[in-house]
Amino acid sequence: MRLTGLVTLGALALGGCYTSGVNSLYSDKFVQPIPDGVYVSGENTRLLKRMPDGRYAMLLNANKKASEVRLAVLPGQVKTFVGQVNTEDGNIYVAIRPENNGFAVLRPSCSDVPDQTAAKGYGSHEPTMNVCQFTSAKALEGALTNVIAAAPASRWDHYVKR
Repeated sequence: MRLTGLVTLGALALGGCYTSGVNSLYSDKFVQPIPDGVYVSGENTRLLKRMPDGRYAMLLNANKKASEVRLAVLPGQVKTFVGQVNTEDGNIYVAIRPENNGFAVLRPSCSDVPDQTAAKGYGSHEPTMNVCQFTSAKALEGALTNVIAAAPASRWDHYVKR
């Protein structure tokens, strides 16, 4: 599988992330807790627009092509959601928390040993690309919950509405 691109909410290349390949782990039950708007974190700008079917359209920086983003409730986590970003190469997953004037994003990275460890028993690790691949929402949610529990506050990227 070819994994390229710069499309997560936190602006990471696909390599090193949590993914499900081309198969979506979430097909319904989406939530839209983040208002439409332009959000900024350092040099990164994201335009989010709610779509009627529960998705968000997201433009990254000055890109002209929108990515599709879906948020689903992360069981057992208060006000934390699974973010599924659809790309040409597949789906990638992040944790998202709405904040007073924006949102925060935690990007699991299978190039980091703690995130690989959190994924063990839930998904498979592809060592040449440092990708953790999941085949069920329950497996992804278990691994993501472990990453959130172990992550220091500094791992979250904060986006503020402009």
